[in-house]
Amino acid sequence: MFDESRRRALLASSILPALVALAACATGTGDVEPGTNFDSGHGGLDSSIFAEDTGRPDTHTINHDAGAPDTTPASSDSTVASDTSVGVDGSPADTATLDTALVDTKPPTDTTPPTDATPPPDTTPPPDTTPPPDTAPPPDTGVTFSAIVFVDTGSTVATSAVTALGGAVKYGGEDETAFDSAFDASGYDLIVVDSGYNYLPTTVATRVATWAVTGRLVFAYWDLNNGSGTTASLAPALGVTTATYGSWRNVYKDVATVDLFSLKETLPSPMTGITDLSDNGDALTLTGAGFFAARLDSASGSGGIAVTHSGRVIVNGFAPYDAEAVDADSDGIKDMRELWENEIVYVRSK
Repeated sequence: MFDESRRRALLASSILPALVALAACATGTGDVEPGTNFDSGHGGLDSSIFAEDTGRPDTHTINHDAGAPDTTPASSDSTVASDTSVGVDGSPADTATLDTALVDTKPPTDTTPPTDATPPPDTTPPPDTTPPPDTAPPPDTGVTFSAIVFVDTGSTVATSAVTALGGAVKYGGEDETAFDSAFDASGYDLIVVDSGYNYLPTTVATRVATWAVTGRLVFAYWDLNNGSGTTASLAPALGVTTATYGSWRNVYKDVATVDLFSLKETLPSPMTGITDLSDNGDALTLTGAGFFAARLDSASGSGGIAVTHSGRVIVNGFAPYDAEAVDADSDGIKDMRELWENEIVYVRSK
């Protein structure tokens, strides 16, 4: 095995030529001439090259001329000048003072709040889809009033007058019980009595007399002059007194008062009839406030149609049955029905 000193000597002899060439380049002395003797007496190896660094300046130099070694001591000034005038590539460094006051070309931060692109809430109230209240008038049923009619001749003239005016007949006939029930049930505006054949039943006469005080009534009764029995109070309740007669007497309108001959329907004056009944009615006299709308025999004769109770009650002093077949003006409507209509219109206006 090689000892340590031998190994080092071999290593030095193998790399010594490269080191010498490197040193010559660094000192600017040029190439080492061939045949230069590097033997320092230590087996061809100058051990001073590998000497331990003691901190003293190295005084060994290589003699390129193979003469005496250069004993000029190396400068002991080990201070390294801080030459800031030489650039990296050997050119003078730029000694201009660097302006460290940098111009801030960055725009300032925009602190303006962004525009709110959110649309505002829609405060427009929704369209009202609620349908408007129905202000249309109710359908026309043709009924403007209602009445109960007592008729004992089998005639329909009086009831036809009611319906021709748009009225509803709650009851029409001569049945005493049915009339009383209709009367007691109320719910009607008017009562019409057309009695030409029979005596009025006691209950009917009593109710009619009561009704005449405050209600609307169009009345005709052949035996109103009968002052005895159950009808004794009827004529006073109507506001008249009577004088009977037994044959037809023409009826003339009284031109000084309301014209019941042309109020709605038009009929001739005088109104004519026939003598069919043994008792045709009663001439009338007023017992209180009222007037005559028609007279018997002439425009100045006895009372033929009396208007009492502030116009709400009309009393006919003749038997309608004797006149209801006549259409003197040939208009297709019986004269008596036209008179009934005009009388109903008048009392309903009061």
